[in-house]
Amino acid sequence: MFFFFAFTILAISFQANKFGLCDPVLFEKFAMGTEAFVINRIALTSKFGSDAYGGFAGRIPELDKVKTAPVKLYRGKTRLSEYYNKFYDYLTLENFKPYYSNVCEQGNFLAWVYTSGLLSPGANFSNYRWIFSLISALILSLVIYEFYKIFGIGISAVILLCIIQLDWLVCSASHLFWFTGWFFLPFALNMMLLRKFATRYKLLIPALLGLNLILSFSKCLISGFEVIPTFLVLTTLPAFIYFFKNKYKPLIGAVIFLSISLGSLGGAMSSIVYQMAKIDNQKGIKGAGYDHIVSSYNRRSGSGNLVKPHMRQKVKDSHTASAMDIIKLYLPSKVMTVFNKSITAIMLLWLFIILSLTSFIVQFIIKLRNFSRNYWGLLFMTGASIFGPISMFVFFKSLSYLHPHLVPITWSLPFAFLVIALSYQFVYEFLKPIYIGLKVKVQRCTA
Repeated sequence: MFFFFAFTILAISFQANKFGLCDPVLFEKFAMGTEAFVINRIALTSKFGSDAYGGFAGRIPELDKVKTAPVKLYRGKTRLSEYYNKFYDYLTLENFKPYYSNVCEQGNFLAWVYTSGLLSPGANFSNYRWIFSLISALILSLVIYEFYKIFGIGISAVILLCIIQLDWLVCSASHLFWFTGWFFLPFALNMMLLRKFATRYKLLIPALLGLNLILSFSKCLISGFEVIPTFLVLTTLPAFIYFFKNKYKPLIGAVIFLSISLGSLGGAMSSIVYQMAKIDNQKGIKGAGYDHIVSSYNRRSGSGNLVKPHMRQKVKDSHTASAMDIIKLYLPSKVMTVFNKSITAIMLLWLFIILSLTSFIVQFIIKLRNFSRNYWGLLFMTGASIFGPISMFVFFKSLSYLHPHLVPITWSLPFAFLVIALSYQFVYEFLKPIYIGLKVKVQRCTA
Protein backbone atom coordinates (compact mmCIF):
# COMPACT_ATOMS: atom_id res chain seq x y z
CA MET A 1 0.00 0.00 0.00
CA PHE A 2 2.83 2.39 0.83
CA PHE A 3 4.51 1.63 -2.51
CA PHE A 4 1.38 2.64 -4.44
CA PHE A 5 0.91 5.67 -2.21
CA ALA A 6 4.50 6.79 -2.93
CA PHE A 7 4.02 6.12 -6.65
CA THR A 8 0.89 8.28 -6.76
CA ILE A 9 2.43 11.16 -4.82
CA LEU A 10 5.58 11.17 -6.95
CA ALA A 11 3.71 10.94 -10.26
CA ILE A 12 1.50 13.91 -9.40
CA SER A 13 4.47 15.90 -8.14
CA PHE A 14 6.63 15.18 -11.20
CA GLN A 15 3.85 15.91 -13.68
CA ALA A 16 2.55 19.21 -12.40
CA ASN A 17 4.13 20.12 -9.04
CA LYS A 18 0.59 19.99 -7.62
CA PHE A 19 1.77 20.21 -4.01
CA GLY A 20 3.78 23.34 -4.77
CA LEU A 21 6.78 22.08 -2.79
CA CYS A 22 9.16 22.59 -5.72
CA ASP A 23 10.17 26.09 -6.80
CA PRO A 24 7.31 26.91 -9.25
CA VAL A 25 9.39 29.22 -11.45
CA LEU A 26 12.16 26.65 -11.79
CA PHE A 27 9.60 23.93 -12.53
CA GLU A 28 8.10 25.95 -15.35
CA LYS A 29 11.29 27.23 -16.98
CA PHE A 30 13.86 24.49 -16.27
CA ALA A 31 16.23 23.77 -19.17
CA MET A 32 13.84 24.61 -21.99
CA GLY A 33 16.84 24.72 -24.31
CA THR A 34 17.42 20.99 -23.87
CA GLU A 35 13.75 20.03 -23.79
CA ALA A 36 13.43 21.77 -27.14
CA PHE A 37 15.71 19.10 -28.68
CA VAL A 38 13.00 16.48 -28.14
CA ILE A 39 10.21 18.76 -29.41
CA ASN A 40 12.35 19.59 -32.45
CA ARG A 41 12.92 15.89 -33.19
CA ILE A 42 9.18 15.25 -33.11
CA ALA A 43 8.62 18.15 -35.51
CA LEU A 44 11.40 17.03 -37.87
CA THR A 45 10.12 13.45 -37.99
CA SER A 46 6.54 14.57 -38.49
CA LYS A 47 7.49 16.88 -41.37
CA PHE A 48 10.30 15.00 -43.12
CA GLY A 49 10.31 11.42 -41.80
CA SER A 50 12.25 9.46 -39.21
CA ASP A 51 15.42 9.20 -41.35
CA ALA A 52 15.90 12.97 -41.57
CA TYR A 53 19.38 13.83 -40.28
CA GLY A 54 19.97 10.26 -39.17
CA GLY A 55 17.54 10.51 -36.27
CA PHE A 56 19.63 13.11 -34.44
CA ALA A 57 17.98 15.81 -32.37
CA GLY A 58 18.86 19.39 -33.22
CA ARG A 59 17.80 23.01 -33.55
CA ILE A 60 17.50 26.02 -35.86
CA PRO A 61 20.48 28.24 -34.92
CA GLU A 62 18.90 31.54 -35.98
CA LEU A 63 16.03 30.97 -33.55
CA ASP A 64 18.38 30.55 -30.57
CA LYS A 65 18.93 34.32 -30.28
CA VAL A 66 15.63 35.22 -28.67
CA LYS A 67 15.82 39.00 -29.21
CA THR A 68 16.68 38.90 -32.92
CA ALA A 69 14.99 35.61 -33.93
CA PRO A 70 12.60 35.92 -36.92
CA VAL A 71 10.07 33.80 -35.02
CA LYS A 72 9.41 34.08 -31.30
CA LEU A 73 9.51 30.65 -29.65
CA TYR A 74 7.59 30.48 -26.41
CA ARG A 75 9.40 29.09 -23.38
CA GLY A 76 8.08 27.03 -20.52
CA LYS A 77 6.44 23.68 -19.83
CA THR A 78 2.92 25.04 -20.20
CA ARG A 79 3.63 26.41 -23.68
CA LEU A 80 5.30 23.46 -25.36
CA SER A 81 2.52 23.04 -27.92
CA GLU A 82 2.90 26.66 -28.97
CA TYR A 83 6.63 26.13 -29.27
CA TYR A 84 6.10 22.99 -31.36
CA ASN A 85 3.71 24.71 -33.79
CA LYS A 86 6.02 27.69 -34.31
CA PHE A 87 9.05 25.48 -34.82
CA TYR A 88 7.21 23.12 -37.18
CA ASP A 89 6.00 25.95 -39.40
CA TYR A 90 9.44 27.55 -39.69
CA LEU A 91 11.39 24.29 -40.07
CA THR A 92 13.10 23.32 -43.35
CA LEU A 93 15.71 20.70 -44.12
CA GLU A 94 18.17 23.51 -44.82
CA ASN A 95 17.81 25.50 -41.61
CA PHE A 96 17.91 22.53 -39.23
CA LYS A 97 21.25 21.80 -37.55
CA PRO A 98 21.69 18.36 -35.90
CA TYR A 99 23.06 18.14 -32.38
CA TYR A 100 25.71 15.42 -32.64
CA SER A 101 26.57 15.50 -28.95
CA ASN A 102 23.42 13.58 -28.06
CA VAL A 103 21.48 10.99 -30.04
CA CYS A 104 18.43 11.71 -27.85
CA GLU A 105 16.65 8.42 -28.50
CA GLN A 106 13.63 9.40 -26.42
CA GLY A 107 13.03 12.07 -29.06
CA ASN A 108 12.79 9.35 -31.71
CA PHE A 109 10.50 7.31 -29.47
CA LEU A 110 8.14 10.23 -28.87
CA ALA A 111 8.28 11.12 -32.57
CA TRP A 112 7.14 7.57 -33.36
CA VAL A 113 4.33 7.88 -30.79
CA TYR A 114 3.31 11.20 -32.34
CA THR A 115 3.41 10.18 -36.01
CA SER A 116 1.75 6.81 -35.39
CA GLY A 117 -1.21 8.48 -33.72
CA LEU A 118 -0.92 6.36 -30.58
CA LEU A 119 -1.10 9.40 -28.32
CA SER A 120 -2.06 12.98 -29.07
CA PRO A 121 -0.03 15.75 -27.43
CA GLY A 122 -2.96 17.13 -25.48
CA ALA A 123 -2.57 20.55 -23.92
CA ASN A 124 1.08 21.50 -24.13
CA PHE A 125 2.37 17.95 -24.54
CA SER A 126 1.16 17.05 -21.04
CA ASN A 127 0.36 13.51 -22.24
CA TYR A 128 4.00 12.97 -23.13
CA ARG A 129 5.12 14.38 -19.82
CA TRP A 130 2.84 11.90 -18.07
CA ILE A 131 4.76 9.02 -19.69
CA PHE A 132 8.02 10.13 -18.11
CA SER A 133 6.34 11.16 -14.85
CA LEU A 134 4.89 7.67 -14.40
CA ILE A 135 8.16 5.91 -15.26
CA SER A 136 10.21 8.16 -12.97
CA ALA A 137 7.65 7.74 -10.18
CA LEU A 138 7.75 3.97 -10.57
CA ILE A 139 11.56 3.84 -10.43
CA LEU A 140 11.86 6.13 -7.41
CA SER A 141 9.07 4.20 -5.67
CA LEU A 142 11.26 1.11 -6.12
CA VAL A 143 14.12 3.02 -4.50
CA ILE A 144 11.87 3.91 -1.56
CA TYR A 145 10.65 0.31 -1.35
CA GLU A 146 14.20 -1.02 -1.14
CA PHE A 147 14.92 1.34 1.77
CA TYR A 148 11.70 0.13 3.38
CA LYS A 149 12.95 -3.47 3.15
CA ILE A 150 16.15 -2.51 5.00
CA PHE A 151 15.11 0.25 7.40
CA GLY A 152 11.31 0.15 7.67
CA ILE A 153 8.46 2.56 7.05
CA GLY A 154 9.85 5.58 8.89
CA ILE A 155 12.91 6.19 6.75
CA SER A 156 10.90 5.42 3.58
CA ALA A 157 8.36 8.10 4.44
CA VAL A 158 11.16 10.59 5.12
CA ILE A 159 12.76 9.86 1.73
CA LEU A 160 9.40 10.29 -0.03
CA LEU A 161 8.83 13.64 1.66
CA CYS A 162 12.38 14.72 0.80
CA ILE A 163 12.16 13.76 -2.89
CA ILE A 164 9.05 15.86 -3.57
CA GLN A 165 10.91 18.87 -2.16
CA LEU A 166 14.09 18.42 -4.21
CA ASP A 167 13.69 21.22 -6.74
CA TRP A 168 16.00 19.90 -9.42
CA LEU A 169 14.78 16.32 -9.22
CA VAL A 170 11.10 17.24 -9.39
CA CYS A 171 11.78 19.61 -12.29
CA SER A 172 13.69 17.05 -14.33
CA ALA A 173 11.93 13.75 -13.59
CA SER A 174 9.26 14.44 -16.23
CA HIS A 175 11.52 16.52 -18.45
CA LEU A 176 11.43 15.30 -22.06
CA PHE A 177 15.23 15.51 -22.35
CA TRP A 178 16.74 14.94 -18.90
CA PHE A 179 14.25 12.31 -17.66
CA THR A 180 16.32 11.87 -14.49
CA GLY A 181 14.05 9.23 -13.02
CA TRP A 182 15.79 6.84 -15.41
CA PHE A 183 19.12 7.71 -13.74
CA PHE A 184 17.94 5.88 -10.61
CA LEU A 185 16.97 2.63 -12.32
CA PRO A 186 20.43 0.96 -11.93
CA PHE A 187 20.52 2.13 -8.30
CA ALA A 188 17.09 0.59 -7.56
CA LEU A 189 17.76 -2.69 -9.40
CA ASN A 190 21.23 -3.09 -7.91
CA MET A 191 19.68 -2.70 -4.46
CA MET A 192 17.13 -5.37 -5.37
CA LEU A 193 19.70 -7.81 -6.78
CA LEU A 194 21.97 -7.47 -3.76
CA ARG A 195 19.01 -8.09 -1.47
CA LYS A 196 17.63 -11.07 -3.42
CA PHE A 197 20.89 -12.84 -4.30
CA ALA A 198 23.19 -11.72 -1.49
CA THR A 199 25.33 -14.90 -1.37
CA ARG A 200 24.61 -16.49 -4.75
CA TYR A 201 27.73 -15.05 -6.34
CA LYS A 202 27.65 -17.16 -9.53
CA LEU A 203 24.35 -15.50 -10.39
CA LEU A 204 24.87 -12.11 -8.73
CA ILE A 205 28.16 -11.05 -10.34
CA PRO A 206 27.24 -11.61 -14.03
CA ALA A 207 23.76 -10.17 -13.37
CA LEU A 208 25.27 -6.96 -11.97
CA LEU A 209 27.72 -6.72 -14.84
CA GLY A 210 25.14 -7.26 -17.59
CA LEU A 211 22.36 -5.21 -16.03
CA ASN A 212 24.51 -2.13 -15.48
CA LEU A 213 25.97 -2.35 -18.97
CA ILE A 214 22.49 -2.30 -20.51
CA LEU A 215 21.12 0.44 -18.25
CA SER A 216 24.17 2.68 -18.62
CA PHE A 217 24.02 2.26 -22.40
CA SER A 218 20.33 3.22 -22.43
CA LYS A 219 20.91 6.23 -20.16
CA CYS A 220 23.56 7.59 -22.52
CA LEU A 221 21.27 7.14 -25.52
CA ILE A 222 18.48 9.02 -23.76
CA SER A 223 20.16 12.00 -22.09
CA GLY A 224 23.69 11.59 -23.38
CA PHE A 225 26.62 12.24 -21.09
CA GLU A 226 24.83 14.85 -19.00
CA VAL A 227 26.06 14.48 -15.38
CA ILE A 228 27.55 11.10 -16.35
CA PRO A 229 30.14 11.10 -13.51
CA THR A 230 27.34 11.45 -10.96
CA PHE A 231 25.35 8.71 -12.68
CA LEU A 232 28.29 6.30 -12.59
CA VAL A 233 28.82 6.95 -8.87
CA LEU A 234 25.09 6.54 -8.22
CA THR A 235 25.04 3.04 -9.73
CA THR A 236 27.74 1.79 -7.33
CA LEU A 237 26.23 3.05 -4.06
CA PRO A 238 24.21 -0.08 -3.16
CA ALA A 239 27.51 -1.99 -2.86
CA PHE A 240 28.44 0.12 0.17
CA ILE A 241 25.32 -0.48 2.21
CA TYR A 242 25.28 -4.21 1.47
CA PHE A 243 28.99 -4.53 2.25
CA PHE A 244 28.11 -3.70 5.86
CA LYS A 245 24.67 -5.28 5.96
CA ASN A 246 25.79 -8.72 4.72
CA LYS A 247 29.24 -8.66 6.35
CA TYR A 248 30.92 -9.25 3.01
CA LYS A 249 34.62 -10.00 3.07
CA PRO A 250 36.63 -7.15 1.53
CA LEU A 251 37.40 -9.25 -1.57
CA ILE A 252 33.72 -10.05 -2.18
CA GLY A 253 32.75 -6.41 -1.61
CA ALA A 254 35.43 -5.28 -4.08
CA VAL A 255 34.25 -7.78 -6.71
CA ILE A 256 30.66 -6.54 -6.37
CA PHE A 257 31.78 -2.91 -6.63
CA LEU A 258 33.96 -3.66 -9.67
CA SER A 259 31.20 -5.64 -11.38
CA ILE A 260 28.82 -2.69 -11.13
CA SER A 261 31.54 -0.22 -12.16
CA LEU A 262 32.74 -2.22 -15.16
CA GLY A 263 29.18 -2.77 -16.34
CA SER A 264 28.35 0.94 -16.10
CA LEU A 265 31.59 2.03 -17.77
CA GLY A 266 31.11 -0.60 -20.47
CA GLY A 267 27.63 0.74 -21.22
CA ALA A 268 28.92 4.30 -21.45
CA MET A 269 31.78 3.30 -23.76
CA SER A 270 29.40 1.24 -25.93
CA SER A 271 27.17 4.28 -26.35
CA ILE A 272 30.20 6.32 -27.45
CA VAL A 273 31.02 3.74 -30.13
CA TYR A 274 27.38 3.75 -31.27
CA GLN A 275 27.30 7.55 -31.36
CA MET A 276 30.56 7.78 -33.32
CA ALA A 277 29.22 5.30 -35.89
CA LYS A 278 26.04 7.34 -36.30
CA ILE A 279 28.01 10.56 -36.82
CA ASP A 280 30.31 8.85 -39.36
CA ASN A 281 27.27 7.59 -41.25
CA GLN A 282 25.47 10.94 -41.17
CA LYS A 283 28.48 13.00 -42.26
CA GLY A 284 29.80 10.36 -44.63
CA ILE A 285 33.32 10.83 -43.24
CA LYS A 286 35.17 8.06 -41.43
CA GLY A 287 36.57 9.32 -38.15
CA ALA A 288 34.19 12.27 -37.93
CA GLY A 289 32.49 10.71 -34.91
CA TYR A 290 35.74 10.23 -33.03
CA ASP A 291 36.82 13.82 -33.75
CA HIS A 292 33.48 15.12 -32.50
CA ILE A 293 33.60 13.11 -29.26
CA VAL A 294 37.15 14.30 -28.47
CA SER A 295 36.30 17.91 -29.28
CA SER A 296 33.10 17.73 -27.24
CA TYR A 297 34.93 16.37 -24.20
CA ASN A 298 37.66 19.01 -24.46
CA ARG A 299 35.07 21.80 -24.58
CA ARG A 300 33.26 20.53 -21.51
CA SER A 301 36.30 19.62 -19.45
CA GLY A 302 38.42 22.67 -20.24
CA SER A 303 41.11 20.43 -21.72
CA GLY A 304 43.27 21.29 -24.69
CA ASN A 305 44.25 24.65 -26.13
CA LEU A 306 40.72 25.88 -26.86
CA VAL A 307 40.85 29.48 -25.63
CA LYS A 308 40.60 31.85 -28.60
CA PRO A 309 40.86 35.67 -28.61
CA HIS A 310 37.34 36.16 -29.99
CA MET A 311 35.66 34.12 -27.23
CA ARG A 312 33.49 35.72 -24.57
CA GLN A 313 35.33 36.33 -21.30
CA LYS A 314 33.10 33.87 -19.44
CA VAL A 315 34.02 31.12 -21.90
CA LYS A 316 37.72 31.93 -21.45
CA ASP A 317 37.30 31.83 -17.69
CA SER A 318 35.60 28.43 -17.89
CA HIS A 319 38.76 26.93 -19.41
CA THR A 320 41.06 28.36 -16.77
CA ALA A 321 38.92 27.79 -13.67
CA SER A 322 40.18 25.12 -11.28
CA ALA A 323 38.11 22.27 -9.89
CA MET A 324 38.17 23.99 -6.48
CA ASP A 325 36.78 27.18 -8.05
CA ILE A 326 33.89 25.14 -9.45
CA ILE A 327 33.20 23.39 -6.16
CA LYS A 328 33.13 26.74 -4.32
CA LEU A 329 30.77 28.05 -6.99
CA TYR A 330 28.25 25.27 -6.34
CA LEU A 331 28.40 24.95 -2.58
CA PRO A 332 25.86 27.81 -2.09
CA SER A 333 23.52 26.40 -4.77
CA LYS A 334 19.95 25.67 -3.70
CA VAL A 335 19.07 21.99 -3.63
CA MET A 336 15.64 21.91 -2.02
CA THR A 337 12.92 24.15 -0.62
CA VAL A 338 11.45 23.29 2.81
CA PHE A 339 8.64 25.48 4.16
CA ASN A 340 9.71 28.22 1.74
CA LYS A 341 13.27 28.04 3.09
CA SER A 342 16.16 27.28 0.76
CA ILE A 343 18.45 24.38 1.69
CA THR A 344 21.83 24.66 -0.02
CA ALA A 345 24.49 22.09 -0.82
CA ILE A 346 26.86 23.49 1.81
CA MET A 347 24.17 23.08 4.50
CA LEU A 348 23.71 19.43 3.57
CA LEU A 349 27.47 18.86 3.53
CA TRP A 350 27.83 20.34 7.02
CA LEU A 351 24.93 18.18 8.22
CA PHE A 352 26.67 15.10 6.86
CA ILE A 353 30.00 16.07 8.44
CA ILE A 354 28.38 16.63 11.85
CA LEU A 355 26.49 13.32 11.69
CA SER A 356 29.60 11.42 10.61
CA LEU A 357 31.86 12.86 13.32
CA THR A 358 29.22 12.33 15.97
CA SER A 359 28.70 8.72 14.87
CA PHE A 360 32.40 7.91 15.07
CA ILE A 361 32.86 9.68 18.40
CA VAL A 362 29.88 7.92 19.96
CA GLN A 363 30.83 4.51 18.55
CA PHE A 364 34.58 4.43 19.11
CA ILE A 365 35.31 6.93 21.88
CA ILE A 366 32.34 7.33 24.22
CA LYS A 367 31.05 3.82 23.43
CA LEU A 368 27.60 4.57 24.76
CA ARG A 369 25.74 3.33 21.70
CA ASN A 370 26.14 0.60 19.13
CA PHE A 371 24.89 1.66 15.72
CA SER A 372 23.59 -1.14 13.48
CA ARG A 373 25.36 -2.49 10.41
CA ASN A 374 22.55 -0.98 8.33
CA TYR A 375 23.34 2.45 9.75
CA TRP A 376 27.06 2.19 8.95
CA GLY A 377 26.19 1.05 5.44
CA LEU A 378 23.92 4.08 4.98
CA LEU A 379 26.61 6.37 6.37
CA PHE A 380 29.29 5.12 3.98
CA MET A 381 26.86 5.08 1.04
CA THR A 382 26.02 8.73 1.73
CA GLY A 383 29.72 9.58 1.96
CA ALA A 384 30.43 7.84 -1.33
CA SER A 385 27.61 9.78 -3.00
CA ILE A 386 29.55 13.01 -2.47
CA PHE A 387 31.92 11.84 -5.19
CA GLY A 388 29.03 12.25 -7.67
CA PRO A 389 28.89 16.06 -7.75
CA ILE A 390 32.59 16.46 -6.98
CA SER A 391 33.62 14.24 -9.91
CA MET A 392 31.23 16.17 -12.15
CA PHE A 393 32.96 19.42 -11.21
CA VAL A 394 36.42 17.90 -11.70
CA PHE A 395 35.92 16.13 -15.04
CA PHE A 396 33.60 18.71 -16.62
CA LYS A 397 34.90 21.97 -15.21
CA SER A 398 34.08 24.15 -18.20
CA LEU A 399 30.51 22.82 -18.51
CA SER A 400 29.90 23.27 -14.79
CA TYR A 401 31.26 26.81 -14.85
CA LEU A 402 29.13 27.86 -17.83
CA HIS A 403 25.88 26.24 -16.69
CA PRO A 404 25.36 27.04 -13.00
CA HIS A 405 21.58 26.83 -13.54
CA LEU A 406 21.80 23.16 -14.58
CA VAL A 407 24.53 21.31 -12.77
CA PRO A 408 23.18 21.72 -9.18
CA ILE A 409 21.00 18.75 -10.11
CA THR A 410 24.00 16.56 -9.28
CA TRP A 411 23.44 17.20 -5.56
CA SER A 412 20.03 15.53 -5.91
CA LEU A 413 21.44 12.32 -7.41
CA PRO A 414 21.17 11.12 -4.62
CA PHE A 415 23.28 12.93 -1.99
CA ALA A 416 20.48 15.18 -0.75
CA PHE A 417 17.88 12.58 0.18
CA LEU A 418 20.55 10.22 1.55
CA VAL A 419 21.68 12.90 4.01
CA ILE A 420 18.08 13.43 5.12
CA ALA A 421 17.60 9.65 5.46
CA LEU A 422 20.84 9.40 7.43
CA SER A 423 19.67 12.16 9.79
CA TYR A 424 16.45 10.31 10.51
CA GLN A 425 18.22 7.00 11.05
CA PHE A 426 20.81 8.61 13.32
CA VAL A 427 18.12 10.01 15.60
CA TYR A 428 16.22 6.72 15.54
CA GLU A 429 19.22 4.56 16.42
CA PHE A 430 20.50 7.00 19.03
CA LEU A 431 17.17 7.19 20.86
CA LYS A 432 16.17 3.54 20.45
CA PRO A 433 18.34 2.21 23.36
CA ILE A 434 17.01 4.96 25.61
CA TYR A 435 13.44 4.03 24.71
CA ILE A 436 14.11 0.32 25.29
CA GLY A 437 15.77 1.08 28.65
CA LEU A 438 12.83 3.19 29.80
CA LYS A 439 10.39 0.54 28.63
CA VAL A 440 12.20 -2.14 30.66
CA LYS A 441 12.20 0.08 33.76
CA VAL A 442 8.47 0.74 33.38
CA GLN A 443 7.79 -3.00 33.03
CA ARG A 444 9.82 -3.74 36.15
CA CYS A 445 8.02 -1.07 38.12
CA THR A 446 4.58 -2.27 37.04
CA ALA A 447 5.59 -5.89 37.80
